[in-house]
Amino acid sequence: MDPRVLEPSNEAQQAMSRFQMPKGVEASVWAAEPLLANPVSFCFDEKGRCYVVETFRLGHGVTDDHNHMYWLDDDMASRTVADRVAMYKKHAKDRFIATYETAHERVKLVWDGKGEGKADQAIVFADGFHHAAAGAGPSASAAPTTRARTGWSSALSR
Repeated sequence: MDPRVLEPSNEAQQAMSRFQMPKGVEASVWAAEPLLANPVSFCFDEKGRCYVVETFRLGHGVTDDHNHMYWLDDDMASRTVADRVAMYKKHAKDRFIATYETAHERVKLVWDGKGEGKADQAIVFADGFHHAAAGAGPSASAAPTTRARTGWSSALSR
């Protein structure tokens, strides 16, 4: 499923107008839509490239107990990822796949290819994180000694 990514907007500039920056410090937009969307975690490698973890599960695959208080006991009893997936299956029943295994997260690699101080290029680096066991709460780190992505909290190699 290709996620919906918004067209360019001035939303980032509007948000920055509310920043309270120390004297002598300026903020500027380095990357925004359509190069990336819904970022939840990011890191830069030694080449200045940015690995951005994006989520498209907002409202689809992450359940807030505040809206489902009758889930609370099962949620608190969950000790493993398998327990949590079993809880989702129990409560979602025939809606499990549509609710928990359709929307996904992915990792984009974003960089300044022109050397102008802002991102202008991006590719999907890793995709397909849509299983309920993958969960939410992704992270990214550029680890020089790690050659493979390990699990859901991806350790990204150069």
